[in-house]
Amino acid sequence: MNMDKLIYIEWIDAVGASGWFSEKGLEEWIKIEDFALVKEVGWIFDETKKYICFYGRLSMDSDNKRQLGAVHKIPKTWVRKRIELTEKKATHNKIRK
Repeated sequence: MNMDKLIYIEWIDAVGASGWFSEKGLEEWIKIEDFALVKEVGWIFDETKKYICFYGRLSMDSDNKRQLGAVHKIPKTWVRKRIELTEKKATHNKIRK
């Protein structure tokens, strides 16, 4: 199995609203609504100079092929923070009585 890099990533996401606004109502919404800051952990599937594509869930099908879920493809200009994560093996300490 291909082991993709595990990352922690933060990005600014677009926001939207459904429904109808008066022009004054839309002006007010624009003033109070801010972009969403998204914080996520996932594995990089593909990356270019323009975008990063990663997934947050992994499963194997009956043919032992990867099934990827919680997929995001975002422009690099939206990324605010990115940290490559490494796997550390947990150690268990015996409880002293």
